[in-house]
Order: sequence, then C-alpha cells, then structure tokens
Amino acid sequence: MDPMTRVARQRRARRGKSQEDGLTFIELLMAMTLLTIGLSAVLGLITMAMGTNNRNKKDTTAVLLAQNVVELLANVPASVDNRTIQLVDCAGNTWNISTTPGGAPLVSGTTNIDFTNAYTTDGYSMRYVTCGPPGQMAVYDVRWNLDHPGGNAFLKRVTVGARQMGGTEKSSAILFAMPVQIKTVIGI
Repeated sequence: MDPMTRVARQRRARRGKSQEDGLTFIELLMAMTLLTIGLSAVLGLITMAMGTNNRNKKDTTAVLLAQNVVELLANVPASVDNRTIQLVDCAGNTWNISTTPGGAPLVSGTTNIDFTNAYTTDGYSMRYVTCGPPGQMAVYDVRWNLDHPGGNAFLKRVTVGARQMGGTEKSSAILFAMPVQIKTVIGI
C-alpha cells in the first residue's frame, strides 16, 4: 500500500474516532438540566423534612406542657376544690393552676378545649414560655378545664389543651398545628 493511501486511511480513522469520543455541547446541556432538576427536587424534599421536624418538635413540647399540668392536678385529691398550684416558666412568670371545677370553655358538645375564645388568665390558662437561647424561646397557650363528672365529688375530669402561639399572620398560617388535648379522670 502506498504511503498516501495509508495516511488517508489513518485520517479517516481518526476523524471517525473523534466524532464518537466525548460529549457534544447539547448533550452536556441536557445532562446539566437533568442534574439541576434532580437536585432541586432533593433540596425541596430536605426543606420539607426540616419543616416537618420543626413542627413535630413544637407538638412534642405542647404535649409535655399539657402532661405537666395534668400531673400537677393529679397530685391533688379530686375532692379538694380550692387549692392553687404554682408553676414558673423559663421567663420567670409564675402561673396559678386552680383545682376548682370550671375553667377554659369547651367546644360545644365535646370535651375539647375551645381555642377560638379569647385568652384569659383566671387560673385556668397560661402563656408558658419555654427555655432556649434568646430569640428561640417559644410561647405556648395552655388551657385547662375541670369538672366533677356526674356530680361525684371524689372524681375530677381534667382536660388540658396546649398549642404554640404564632407570630405574624403569615407565619401562623404556615406553622399552624392543631392544639394538643390531654384528658384524664382523677380520683377513686
């Protein structure tokens, strides 16, 4: 084979090989677009998971506050209706917990605390401030209701509801969670 034919064949072989090697600009753009879409979806998922984790933390704190009030009331005999228990929050506020039947209004026809009514400070509600670094202390609206079911002076039905207080109207809508309700009967 003459040298010119050999060189021509080598050039053709190199040209064919170079067309198959590497990525074209369009292929690179398509790959980058797919990668961007995938990473955006993952970022959205992580953001949503962080928000859910934060909401769960607030719900857990509300449960613990309601449970604390129930336990304080459970330590007083059901037949004692005129005792006041004091609870101090992290801001130094002293809250009075009354053991006298009555308290926060209930939703009509249920035994659930009605949070649509205005907040009161009559010994059956508090705005408890949780501990935390400055700027991260949360305020919880805690309300309770006591009654003697069936008029039995030795039984006391306790209903405690708690929810985190919201900030602005926009953040309240985003952070909204149903109030936690704990119910128990104290006595014989």
